Amino acid sequence: MRRWVTIIGLAAVSAVALAGCSVPAGTDGNLVDDWPAVGEPKMIVPTAGVCYAAKPGATWDATTDQPVPCTTSHAVETIYVGSYTGDAAKRTTTPPAGGPEQRAAYATCSQKANDFLGADWHTGLVMVNLVEPDNPAWKGGARWFRCDVMSTDGYTFKYQMVSWSLKDGLRGARSLANTCFDATETSDGRLGEMRPVDCAKPHRGEFAGLYTAPTGAYPGDNDKNDPAESGCEHVVGKYVGSAWGRRSDLGWFWNYYNENQWELGDRTVLCYAVAFNGEHTRLYRGTLKNIGSAPLKS
Repeated sequence: MRRWVTIIGLAAVSAVALAGCSVPAGTDGNLVDDWPAVGEPKMIVPTAGVCYAAKPGATWDATTDQPVPCTTSHAVETIYVGSYTGDAAKRTTTPPAGGPEQRAAYATCSQKANDFLGADWHTGLVMVNLVEPDNPAWKGGARWFRCDVMSTDGYTFKYQMVSWSLKDGLRGARSLANTCFDATETSDGRLGEMRPVDCAKPHRGEFAGLYTAPTGAYPGDNDKNDPAESGCEHVVGKYVGSAWGRRSDLGWFWNYYNENQWELGDRTVLCYAVAFNGEHTRLYRGTLKNIGSAPLKS
């Protein structure tokens, strides 16, 4: 559009000159020397303390993923923005998935999440997400990484839309703490959809603690040598108390986050205690913590 205007302007000046008219006062007769110089393009960098309604992802598109107030419906909350430095910053493409640079950035995000929430984020109904520039932005000079937290159901780790900040959710009243759950049960005794519930209400089990699996390949669903089995048995036994080995009405199970978390160096396992009535789970009230040999409360 600017070029079109310039050409028309020059044609008009030529016509005036041919007609013998003088240049208007206050001008130099050159219509192209007063345009301001085009500035250098600025790299868009995310900021902490904002929320996004868009579905969580591994990269950020600043043109479509616009921040929204954290008091309105949103999926993720940005708690920290850091920078890749040193050899990582010299790369021509973004750090590879699960590589040492990404692992270091994710470790930073985990610590920032702990500080933001008030306790180890793994003990809450939350997830931490590492976000990076896409390759075009990286080629343009972007070297930031973004740390997001999001509310989840705690079991399938699906994000949930909320309309408040998650800050301090594991302090004080611990509104985001992973505690008791209820669930549907299939005919063969397997737990189906799980959902958080107040421990004073009837429920089938509860979060007992964390176990860190040893370094190795990500365990598959049918891995008979999954170290989490014995690891969580120990965690749940300590949670229940001294009578653990003599009770047939209590059991345990475990849950990993996902393979992506594992590749980022996070081998945390969530351990759960569950109540049984024969071949099936049963409802109880209260907590199993330090229950020892005491009967379950119906």
